[in-house]
Amino acid sequence: MNKEKELAIYQAENGSIELRADFEGDTVWATQKQIANVFGIDRTVSTKHINNILKDKEVDDKSNVQKMHIANSDKPVKYYSLDMILAVGYRTNSSTAINFRKWATKTLKKHITEGYTVNESMLKKKEGLYKKVIDDIQKLSQDTIIIKQNDILELVKNFSHTWFSLESFDENNLPQKGKTQSEVITSAKDLHRDVNIFKKELIKKGEATDLFAQEKNSGSLEGIFGNVMQAFGGKS
Repeated sequence: MNKEKELAIYQAENGSIELRADFEGDTVWATQKQIANVFGIDRTVSTKHINNILKDKEVDDKSNVQKMHIANSDKPVKYYSLDMILAVGYRTNSSTAINFRKWATKTLKKHITEGYTVNESMLKKKEGLYKKVIDDIQKLSQDTIIIKQNDILELVKNFSHTWFSLESFDENNLPQKGKTQSEVITSAKDLHRDVNIFKKELIKKGEATDLFAQEKNSGSLEGIFGNVMQAFGGKS
């Protein structure tokens, strides 16, 4: 939870759960009262559902419930993860919860049948990037090829995460979380040895033959590795 900004969780008109303000980490934390507000139910109803969810072990207590100290409170307040928020949404009978389940089912069905889901609001925010992608694709294609708008949209859907990541990199705006980059000292000789060890393990399991990882020419692996590990101005 970002301590400098207040995180607001709310339900959009289409039933989706949306987040307002920035946050860090792999999940979202909310109190019983906040969860109740999301689905338009009384706090006591939210508490009852949470207790039943934990009792049925639908959501793990240890990793999805945290006690945090907040200002103007004598005792710590319980916060619940996004998993718990979604679980409550599936147990609640309010009109907002019904809209949430319709949206969730539609989203899940699309993900299963089509293999991906798209955050439409994110695409709208990135409308300038979307137009730039279309222009770039048209420039790269031959003059005789006509690319339909729908085909380009499908391409954007499939590679949107990559494009957004590249844009964040260009703007020096990549999220600062997770593992940090570390220096790895190795050589083509070490890599060649490790590949052969891995090859023997696969052959032993019957998952590969002697054809696996065969070099086209002697020393080609060393050449490829050398091209990757380059330096400029004394820096990698």
